[in-house]
This record gives sequence, C-alpha cells and structure tokens, in this order.
Amino acid sequence: CSPCPLGTYGINAGATTRQQGCVECPANNTYGIKEGQPSSETGCRTCAVGTYQDEAGKASCKPTSCPAGKKGINPPNCTDCRTGRYSQATGLTECRDCPAGYVTRHRGMADCTRCPSYQTTVTEGASTCVCEARFYRVNDTCAPCPEAGECDRIGSDLQNITLKRGVWRAGPGDNTFSTCPVNETCVGGNDTAAICLECHHGPLCAICNKGY
Repeated sequence: CSPCPLGTYGINAGATTRQQGCVECPANNTYGIKEGQPSSETGCRTCAVGTYQDEAGKASCKPTSCPAGKKGINPPNCTDCRTGRYSQATGLTECRDCPAGYVTRHRGMADCTRCPSYQTTVTEGASTCVCEARFYRVNDTCAPCPEAGECDRIGSDLQNITLKRGVWRAGPGDNTFSTCPVNETCVGGNDTAAICLECHHGPLCAICNKGY
C-alpha cells in the first residue's frame, strides 16, 4: 500500500489506484501538510494570511500577488487604486494617498505624478492640480497673478480672480483688465455684475444711470 501523496487525503479503503483512493485538498485556499492522511482535517490546512492557493492538490501556498497599482489579498480579487492613490509594490493590501503636490489622474496607478510648475494640490490624495497662490489659471497654464487682480489662495482661475478697486473687465472670461478713469466708480471684487459703484454701469463704469 502507498500513502496518499502530499496535497491529498484518503477516503476509500481498499482502493487500487490513487485516483480511486485519494482526494485533492480543495482549491479554496488550502494546501497539503502531511501524506497518508485519512481526512481533509488532518491532511490539509488553510493558507496563512498573505498567501493563497487557487489550485487543488498543492503542497504549499503562493504569496499574495496583486500587482502594483492594485490592492487586495487573494487574486483574482484585486482592486485598482482609485485616482489620487497608488501602490508601488506587488502584494500590497492597501493603496496610499499621493502626497501634496502629486496626483494620479487614472485608476490602477503604481506611482504619483508631480504637478507641473506653479501648481499644487488642495489636499493629499488628490487627482487634480490647481494653481499655487499668487498664480491663476488661464489657457490651461498657471500664470503670475496680474497687477490688477488678487490671487491669494490656491486654485485661482480666470473666472474667480478678484479685481482690485479701480479695475474693470467685461466679464468673468475676459483676460483684459482696464484702469477706470474715475477710480472710485470701479469697486473691484470677482462679481462682474456688481463691479461698478451704485448708479454707474457700462464699460469702465463710466456711464451714469438715468437720473444721475
């Protein structure tokens, strides 16, 4: 008589072949620990955390192998890191946030990309770069804040830039800033609908309302 080999266990007495008398340890994260055993309880063992086995009848487990850019324990149950997060090595169970100033714009990334010059992120774990303070976004780049405006916070753009007093522009998408002939009539701010002093309107806030 020959013992059932490692990775299997015996269930049928009097069997004449291995196929008749031995059963493989199942593929659901188990492996064989000793040959010639009469049951799965004595012949098979569950894989340890950080390892797995997806094939039946094996004598050992495999190391967890979710690839870089993913997280998980047992393949094929690996999940892509979301945007703003990454995993650089094989077998990681969790993804990490990109540090401030770095982003991942797509899922499943193994590393983060540094924001372009004069750009940063609002928080760690971000997927979008914004302009640094004292810069504003125009034409898909970050330019120095114009003398006519204020860009004290990060994330300023052409639409939300704050105009200084005495400056006028035609609308939130207009990158042309003009000095008002009468400084007091242009009150500044970032609401172009209320950029003129009360009772004034029009280009450069130079037109008085009717009755003034």
